[in-house]
Amino acid sequence: ARRAGVACVARSNVAVVLFFLLLVVRRTGVVCAARRVVLLRAFWLLVPALHAG
Repeated sequence: ARRAGVACVARSNVAVVLFFLLLVVRRTGVVCAARRVVLLRAFWLLVPALHAG
């Protein structure tokens, strides 16, 4: 049970980091589409893991 809790916390921390990365990318006006695509893919791949968590 403890491992599940730790994994859940780790996943939520990753989600927060990705969220802030997306905010930074939007605020700095990064035009590089490849970076945006990579960040969005990482974020959307993490969402199902968070729901399963």
